[in-house]
Amino acid sequence: LEGIQGAELAGYEYRRTDGTAAHRSGSSCVACHMGESTGNNDGLHTKKPTETTCITCHQNGVPTEVTGLEEAYQTLEDLLLAEGLLEKDEDGEISIVSNPNADLIPAAALWNYRMIYYDHSHGVHNPLYAKDLIQNSIDALNGN
Repeated sequence: LEGIQGAELAGYEYRRTDGTAAHRSGSSCVACHMGESTGNNDGLHTKKPTETTCITCHQNGVPTEVTGLEEAYQTLEDLLLAEGLLEKDEDGEISIVSNPNADLIPAAALWNYRMIYYDHSHGVHNPLYAKDLIQNSIDALNGN
């Protein structure tokens, strides 16, 4: 949301908003996540945005994903698995592999991967910054 805290790699551009993202400057956490409920599954203290709240700014309804981010995120996950910084168990669960000798670029890419995951907005909170963090991590791991 703030456009900060990503592992920004030298030589790449980031569309940062530094606290000026529309979700921060034109709204608030409470306005989006604790709006009037449309039932028992959203709004108020569920912290789930409602269609009613979102259409104030998003005429097409609740944004649920950022175009292209899911595919890029999967590509980054595959690269991190290949680097040995992530592992997948037989149930498909992903976990971080401790690797104190990881170079800066794979470690930064892992940081960005987890940061976007733990935001839990699928990039919706700050889509341009999320896309740049993931794509630049992919490019750096691929030596581009």
